[in-house]
Amino acid sequence: MRQNNNLKTIHISISQNMVPAFFWFLEKGVKKEIKKSKSQNGIITIKFFNLVLKELGPAFLKSGMLVSKKELSDFFSSQPENFLKACESVKINGKVETIEAFKQIDTSDDSDLLLLYVMS
Repeated sequence: MRQNNNLKTIHISISQNMVPAFFWFLEKGVKKEIKKSKSQNGIITIKFFNLVLKELGPAFLKSGMLVSKKELSDFFSSQPENFLKACESVKINGKVETIEAFKQIDTSDDSDLLLLYVMS
């Protein structure tokens, strides 16, 4: 996956009891952009395990993580209806969208990353 200069930013507000569903990304390994200076940036992959997942997971989700379009699309496609109803709001690049519109994100170019924030 490569980073795109036109990185889409996704903000999802969800019921507190549904936040652990997003831990799937943290267990799998998520990418986080590291900015050392204007000329030195990088992306690292972080995996969370059981001991720290419950404690640090929610704060990490709030701070943002890089995910591929396909991963995010697959994640939402695999969730039950009550999970989708628990999504209180979705913003794509600051514009409020419905969850249905969000699920229609074009995943044909999976090389692009999305910057995902999850808040309760």
